[in-house]
Amino acid sequence: MIDKFLDTIDACKGYIARYNELKELTEAPEIIAHNDYWRKLVREEERLSYIVDSANKLSTMVEEVKELELSKSSKLDSETKAFIESELTELYARADSEEKTLLTLLKEKEAELGTSVITLAPSGKGASITNVMLTAYKNYLSKNGYDFIEEITESKGVIKRAMLSVDGANALSFEHGTHRVKGGEVRVTVVNKQRAKSANFSEKDVRIDVFHSSGAGGQNVNKVETAIRITHLPTGIVVTCQDERSQLKNKNRALDTLKKRLEELCDSEVEKAYKKAQKDGEKSAKVVIRDYDLENKIIISADGKVSVTYKDFLEGNLEEFEKTEFLKKITNNS
Repeated sequence: MIDKFLDTIDACKGYIARYNELKELTEAPEIIAHNDYWRKLVREEERLSYIVDSANKLSTMVEEVKELELSKSSKLDSETKAFIESELTELYARADSEEKTLLTLLKEKEAELGTSVITLAPSGKGASITNVMLTAYKNYLSKNGYDFIEEITESKGVIKRAMLSVDGANALSFEHGTHRVKGGEVRVTVVNKQRAKSANFSEKDVRIDVFHSSGAGGQNVNKVETAIRITHLPTGIVVTCQDERSQLKNKNRALDTLKKRLEELCDSEVEKAYKKAQKDGEKSAKVVIRDYDLENKIIISADGKVSVTYKDFLEGNLEEFEKTEFLKKITNNS
């Protein structure tokens, strides 16, 4: 049972190494001098700290389990052995719980490796605030250390559609919804597009069969098993190769082909999930979340609880809107 805990801890090695690197970087004066870059690194360090803390807790528990298991092999009276067994049962339960927490954190971290696709679709006089919103969003993203790419579709100088592809999931998710202005609106959809998972696989994921090659190739073809059939057990994908006279060459070619097939499958699954998320996002974005009073230069949340000046909004000071939406989610999930 310890082995599964060790495998989970081992999956954190890269994150732990990055966390230690970030601690050094964020304390370096030359990095601190570049405030925007420093803030980006601090945010990354903070997110990784949860994984590191959980991994350390699990590691400590594993060491305690090892010590108790070792003590069981000693000559002990029945009462002491019973006590050790009781301690082990409790420790294994705590370790199992901590591993579940760690696996959840790793899954969430994996999700962060995706991209946020933020689309602004104005209608009517909504075009009058689209550029203002874009400026506010770009300033917010830059201020918080996000990298992004901007795409704009215009007609006769008027923005018809704008899109921001942000490196990181859930960026500006609190802006998802309809933004009203007198005589029009801008519908904002925020959709996460996950990166394709790695197409790497281990030996336990495949079954390799060897058999005699068929067809032309001389006497050696029928005497030696050089053909290879590889079955990827999790997906059922089967790849066969018998082009080469060497079993090793056939195996390597088959493995290369399998990896390409798995990459295609991963890409297809990501695109399918993204299209579904887009469709769902367009429906949920119909909810009005913001009103723009251009005459008085003030932006107000639809429930009237939060308002910011035009100047603050333009500078990307969206924290109050972000906080309000975050608290709503907590309330709804509790």
